[in-house]
Amino acid sequence: MNQTSKPARITGYVLSTIATLFMLMDAGMKIVCPPFVVTASAPLGYSSIDTLRIIGSALLAFTILYIIVLWTDHSLLISKELR
Repeated sequence: MNQTSKPARITGYVLSTIATLFMLMDAGMKIVCPPFVVTASAPLGYSSIDTLRIIGSALLAFTILYIIVLWTDHSLLISKELR
């Protein structure tokens, strides 16, 4: 039986969505490499566009895996609640 209140569940969905959208935006910016991203990343030691694209690709891949696991877990929870 699910002991989580509805407001707590909605808050969790909203926070997960915000974090996921931020990670997707960050990955997209690193893959596209607009000038302000390259400039902001240079002091951190990531001045190469190739390096930024590799980081962006890895970030995108892991974010997509996170989304798949999140949806799979959520669909499994729903199916258990319906039984």
